[in-house]
Amino acid sequence: MTATQEDMLSAQDEIDLSNDRSVETITTTWSVTSAEVKHSESEKGEGTYEEIIVESGEFPYPITLRFFTSYTPANPNGTKYAKDGVTPLWVAQQRGKLRKLAQATLGSERWSRANVVGKSFTGTTREDRDGNATVTRFAPLA
Repeated sequence: MTATQEDMLSAQDEIDLSNDRSVETITTTWSVTSAEVKHSESEKGEGTYEEIIVESGEFPYPITLRFFTSYTPANPNGTKYAKDGVTPLWVAQQRGKLRKLAQATLGSERWSRANVVGKSFTGTTREDRDGNATVTRFAPLA
């Protein structure tokens, strides 16, 4: 199939979206205002995750972070697993991000909901794959 002249966009029909972002990228200090464990269940499987709300005076609204710590798929066919052969790979990756947040806020690789609320860290905002705001690149305060 070849493109015809009618299929081509003219210069006035093109829109440059290269600098459009729904989330401004900033690196700033964030504080943990809430941390809870939640259960998730769907037709695809079930698991538990940590739901952490963080706020910054430099960002217009709180951001909710979610990190699964366990998950059992309803249909394990095609699921990639971590080295342990039990944990889905994507869950292992989220646990790794939670570990980095624990290191940044608590100075330890052990996560503690009871001790993290009120702790601060440095993080960078970005868009997640759905265009929503998230915080990444966790680091302890300097």
